[in-house]
Amino acid sequence: MLEDPVCAEPKLFVGGLRFEVTREDVFSQFSHYGPIKNCVLLKHQDSGKSKGCAMVSFTKWAHAEAAVNAENGTQSHLSGPRPLIVKFADPQRRQEDGVLVGVTPKKLFVGQVAKGVTADQIKGIFNPYGEIVDLNVMPPKKDGAMGCAFVTYSTWAAAEQAIEGVDGKFTLPGASNAIAVKFADAKPQDIQRIGGKRGMMEMMGGIGSANKRQFVGQGMGYTAKGGGATGMGGMQGYGMGNMMAMGGMGGMGMMPSMMGMGYGMGGMGGMGMGGMG
Repeated sequence: MLEDPVCAEPKLFVGGLRFEVTREDVFSQFSHYGPIKNCVLLKHQDSGKSKGCAMVSFTKWAHAEAAVNAENGTQSHLSGPRPLIVKFADPQRRQEDGVLVGVTPKKLFVGQVAKGVTADQIKGIFNPYGEIVDLNVMPPKKDGAMGCAFVTYSTWAAAEQAIEGVDGKFTLPGASNAIAVKFADAKPQDIQRIGGKRGMMEMMGGIGSANKRQFVGQGMGYTAKGGGATGMGGMQGYGMGNMMAMGGMGGMGMMPSMMGMGYGMGGMGGMGMGGMG
């Protein structure tokens, strides 16, 4: 099953929080899984009240993965009437050029692969780090050039361990430089697919409040993977949300149930064109 691209750093969207929950509460709960780089409780700009969601950035993908596996769908002292929604955050726009960037889940780009290197040779190097679910070798098109390979693991933890264990530490036959390994950049069309999903969800009634302009503006760029809508998807659906509100379909009564669904996005990371997978 094709997984949607995610933020280029290990950042999580946490939705379904009780409105009384503080940043410190979220930090305390999620720090059980590993060191936290940043924790932000999203709030309304005018009132300063919580939107019922937060962004939590870890230093390692394995720790973020452990938090998702343990917390998503659970009822706890943090959650409201509905279970917590804990997901990897969606791709975000780079500040310098506004381009959406992200990585393909658990998929590695392997550079410095010379002509004649086989899939078995690549597998022999990467197998010790975890279960490989997909492996493709792309040989160079010209003599003397370098090709690449893509290795997909079953878990983020295995992929992260492979980067730490292989990057710059092996030289494949026929190559003059050590192997280069990083998370594979997501294809632009895959990132655009996420934006299309968000826009469609809004048009189908994701958030229909008359106050949506302020809510989306505050949460600009934050969208939970597989959750509701904001960022560009939110902007696309804004007109529809207003029409719904005017028609009596989008009263404030809907907002509490949607707080945890619509705002989670994360993080910024570089995108090397050589690693696009």
